[in-house]
Order: sequence, then structure tokens, then C-alpha cells
Amino acid sequence: PGTIKEPAGLSTPIRRQYLDLKARQPDAILFFRLGDFYETFDDDAELCARELGIALTSRSMGKDEGRIPLAGVPHHQLERYLERLVSAGHRVAIAGMRLEGAVMKILV
Repeated sequence: PGTIKEPAGLSTPIRRQYLDLKARQPDAILFFRLGDFYETFDDDAELCARELGIALTSRSMGKDEGRIPLAGVPHHQLERYLERLVSAGHRVAIAGMRLEGAVMKILV
């Protein structure tokens, strides 16, 4: 939950996918699968770092956006972290990268 940096020129396909999904679930913390991790960005990352005691880092999303807050958990430990967030009263959405021509599912 919170605000998202959304400049006029979105820099990366991953960022565009994330922002599209986040716009559909603005009141949920969005965990976005990237490789072996589920990542959170922006205000979601700051909230997760604080609530879960995980590292808050940043990632470059192109020259238009600069660096944005990032916090992630290993995919095999997702359930453990989700339980803590849901127990604390947060809504959570889970998604993965959309491959060209693939259908993406969002779990809330």
C-alpha cells in the first residue's frame, strides 16, 4: 500500500509490468517474482523491510527513474513471510513476470 513513482517514460519492461499489476491491486503489498526471489518495490519494499526485518536496498530502473527501494524474500520462504504480513492485517498479492504471449495470474 502506498505511492509509486511513475514517471512519464517508464524505463524497463519489468517496471512496466510491475506498475501495471500494482495499479490493479493498489491496496495490497505486491510480491513480484524475479528469478529466485519475490521482490517488493517502492513503499511496499519499505513496509516489508520494516515489518519483516529484511534488508531494504535499491535497484536502478533506468535513467528516467534512477534507483527505487527494493526488498525481497527467497521464493522458497515466501509462505513464511506472507503469513506474518497477513497476520498483521496486510493484503498481499503475488505475481510473476509476464513472458511474451503468456498469461499472468495474480493471487490475492
